[in-house]
Amino acid sequence: NDYGIGLFLKGKSELRQAGNAFDKVEKLGRFDGPLNLARVLFREGRLGDAAEALARASGHDNPSPPAWTIAWLSGLVARDLNQLE
Repeated sequence: NDYGIGLFLKGKSELRQAGNAFDKVEKLGRFDGPLNLARVLFREGRLGDAAEALARASGHDNPSPPAWTIAWLSGLVARDLNQLE
């Protein structure tokens, strides 16, 4: 996860590698994999995929992802999809 975050922070040139790292974290059953993958997908403009990743992250309950992070990212995705109702 930390490796993926480092790649994510480097910028657009490293987003694909960051996404691959977060895919591996998700396969380990951790909520931070799909949560951070949603950040990557959002930055790439892949809003539908970002929403799906957020839904997967929200499904974790032991431990649960931070509710404020899910709400914040979901709001950003909804805003860009013009779904603000």
